[in-house]
Amino acid sequence: MIGVNIVLPGVSLHEYDALFDEVAGPDLDDDNLPDEIHVNVAGTSDGDICIFQIWETKRDFAAFWENSVERGMKKLGVAVEPHIDFFQIHEAQFRRLSLEDDADDEKNLTDDGASQSEENVVNDTETPSEE
Repeated sequence: MIGVNIVLPGVSLHEYDALFDEVAGPDLDDDNLPDEIHVNVAGTSDGDICIFQIWETKRDFAAFWENSVERGMKKLGVAVEPHIDFFQIHEAQFRRLSLEDDADDEKNLTDDGASQSEENVVNDTETPSEE
């Protein structure tokens, strides 16, 4: 598995939401995510959109980016040069979380707010696949 950090400089949350809806559809949920993507997390930092994803392979990410994201950016007029970095996933822990009820952004930055929910652990020491 590979991790992907993506920065879309100067893109607003409104533009990101429109792009996400264009690419994935407004009714996207866990049941209809592409099988090759395991995590998609997006937020803002210093006026940029920052996205973290976990994919099966770099090739899976590249195909999705080229066939869906770039097409959506062009259609919506989002003309930025993304900064994309890849890294091999060695270990990952996940907790189920919900952002639905959490409107306090400062709390998110200072307190993990984690619940006593199930934790998932992934260990992968293999080299990222290009397949």
